[in-house]
Amino acid sequence: MSAKIEGLLLRLTSYVVIGGITLMLGMVVGGNPPSSAEVISEDVTAGNPFVRVAQDIKPAVVQITTTKMVKQRYWDPFGSSNSPFEDLFPEFFGERRERRKTPREFKRKQEGLGSGFIIDKDGYILTNRHVIKDVDEIQVKLLGEDQPYEAKIVGEPDPGTDIALIKIEPRHPLTVAKLGNSDKIKVGEWVMAIGNPFGLEETLTVGVISAKGRSGFSGMPRYQDFIQTDASINFGNSGGPLANIKGEVIGMNTFIISPYVAQGLGFAIPINVARNVYEKILKHGRVVRGYLGIVPQDIDPAMAKLWKLPGEKGVVVSDVQENTPASQSGLKVQDVIIEFDGKEVSGEEQFRKMVADTPVGKKVELKVIRDGKEKTLTAAIAELPSERKQSRTGEEESKLGIAVREITPAMVERHDLKESRGVIVVNVEAGSPADEKLQPGDIIKKINNRRIENMDDYLSSLDETKPGEDTIFLIRRGKYTVFVVVKAE
Repeated sequence: MSAKIEGLLLRLTSYVVIGGITLMLGMVVGGNPPSSAEVISEDVTAGNPFVRVAQDIKPAVVQITTTKMVKQRYWDPFGSSNSPFEDLFPEFFGERRERRKTPREFKRKQEGLGSGFIIDKDGYILTNRHVIKDVDEIQVKLLGEDQPYEAKIVGEPDPGTDIALIKIEPRHPLTVAKLGNSDKIKVGEWVMAIGNPFGLEETLTVGVISAKGRSGFSGMPRYQDFIQTDASINFGNSGGPLANIKGEVIGMNTFIISPYVAQGLGFAIPINVARNVYEKILKHGRVVRGYLGIVPQDIDPAMAKLWKLPGEKGVVVSDVQENTPASQSGLKVQDVIIEFDGKEVSGEEQFRKMVADTPVGKKVELKVIRDGKEKTLTAAIAELPSERKQSRTGEEESKLGIAVREITPAMVERHDLKESRGVIVVNVEAGSPADEKLQPGDIIKKINNRRIENMDDYLSSLDETKPGEDTIFLIRRGKYTVFVVVKAE
């Protein structure tokens, strides 16, 4: 290589800009070149957007530790003598035999871990409902502080979205997280998940938005519209923020499918949903949602072909509950709702959200297809009943992890049920006491020797069930009736 070309190359300086980070690839001729430490300090650290986001948001992220006392049962290991004479001389082994048959109980402290983020200078913190559900004590720890805060639950945590609001009494001015607009996010954007996975405080992981509008997960909240990300989310991240490159919180990290089956699949609740829940809890002490009174169902190609529908958009009405806005509006089973309050209906999840977000008392127009013809109906949206109140007309979710509905004459006729009275199981929560014991379609005939003929019987029987005791169900499953024992937690 000639000296002239070599000198020219020494004078060339190249830069590559990636995400706002400048990397020097050549050397500057003339004067002393900067040291590697100076390059990192000035060009990488100062200009790195991830560093800036971490500095802005981490002070608003909190670690949540919960405790509760749980009962556990065990059988006395010394209850059996293992003697071959035990059956021959029971009078000598009676006490040990009784100890073996009777389980003993003890209480132990169970701890939970999660995350949250401060959204108000007065100490309001958003987190997941499952983080603080059924706990006796909630402690919140802020970045850089050793002394935790005692926190209290504000209003009623929302099971429909798995969002809860808690509050601490600040000892000093707090850093408040900046909330973004989750409706404007795009697949491929950089995001950061911040939280306390496995108790490792203020951990930040980086990834992108992999997908939007994810739904259809069993055992999850009713209203599903999750953001999917490949930013690592682990146990303890629940309730923490998912932030964009601007330092705005655009989601609340909530769950993963399974760390042993799939990787890079984390899901977050959109921040617009969380903000809406926060505002409703502050205003009403609970989340108030709109209610129509039908069971909507997605349309599959076979339905569209058989019923000569113009497409697969919309929802088909598979059940109309009595004395509800739907029944009063004239909606019927097999009506296909294609438009709600002037907006096109694309599917079940979107339709449920549309109804839930409609103000109570508002009159809306429903455009439906009935017998191949379009028809417009009007319904006055009511308030979605609370879990306890709703049980008389809709679904009731119990502590055993099952959701049931009261059997109606329409259900008997449409599904050819063998029982005309009682309650039918419509969902079983994965991992609940009833999981693998009961299943959708089971008709509950008795609970602990009490006959179940309606929802009131069902609720009363559950109220009479003592904590820690097993529950015996007599159910009809298909052509047969069987007893099923649901073990206490």
